[in-house]
Amino acid sequence: MSIIKSTFGRALKLLVAILLLSVFLWFVYSYSPAGPWIREQVEILGEEVLGDVPPLPDLGGDRGEEVPAEDGGEEGGAESPSEDPVVGALEAPSDSAWISSAPTRIDTAKLDSLTIADPYSPYDYDRELFGQAWADVDRNGCDTRNDILARDLADVTYKPGTRDCVVQTGTLGDPYTGNVLEFTKGGTSQVIDIEHIVALEDAWNSGAWEWSDEERLAFANDPRVLAVVDGPTNREKGSDSISEWLPPYEGSHCAYGASYVEIAAAHDLSISEEDHAALEELSAECA
Repeated sequence: MSIIKSTFGRALKLLVAILLLSVFLWFVYSYSPAGPWIREQVEILGEEVLGDVPPLPDLGGDRGEEVPAEDGGEEGGAESPSEDPVVGALEAPSDSAWISSAPTRIDTAKLDSLTIADPYSPYDYDRELFGQAWADVDRNGCDTRNDILARDLADVTYKPGTRDCVVQTGTLGDPYTGNVLEFTKGGTSQVIDIEHIVALEDAWNSGAWEWSDEERLAFANDPRVLAVVDGPTNREKGSDSISEWLPPYEGSHCAYGASYVEIAAAHDLSISEEDHAALEELSAECA
């Protein structure tokens, strides 16, 4: 009888432990800042394993859940979808939401205040050093990726049940190519990136290697640093600095240069002599 009681007691403890663990995992899945990333990975895994079987339901119901495979040129991106996202061309630079909201003149006082130094870091760059991709750093219940998509796209629609968080469709006035692109989640979204104007590796070699984890996470999710752009063009840029790369669309050059200076000044990043010369030239052109 004592053996039966002992076995029953152990089984009961195990059952309670499993129940508590299940509750904890459900809470993390549904409500924690990591929940969007977990749900996205579960959905991707479900699609890979089950093929055409519908993905797991969004148990959170009201939280953003998309974390991208692409994160600027530094991380690479997915293969191109069969449909072409290009549906037209910008009539004017101001038709791009990002260009129209960005500064168009370089602040020469801020430019002159930047430290000029060769890119340097005693440690190798790794994307993971900048924390979780697209964390909900502002605690608004929606991840950074979807926040920036909602900001830079026009005619946005949202995935039902996400409280206007997860962007389903929209139209992008691309500041890098000057084209108008159609964004569709799970379709053309594979070739539309969230770009870091100052690439993470560029920032790493310009002083970010000395920052705390919290500072690097904040930089990677700073809306001033981010823009929605054409993916293939962004991946051509990679981690190049402004002296090494400018967008093919000349209508965005002034906004790109002005934003580069604002970002470097706000985050106390150094720039190379070549970058400083390129920015001075842009400053004269954009005056």
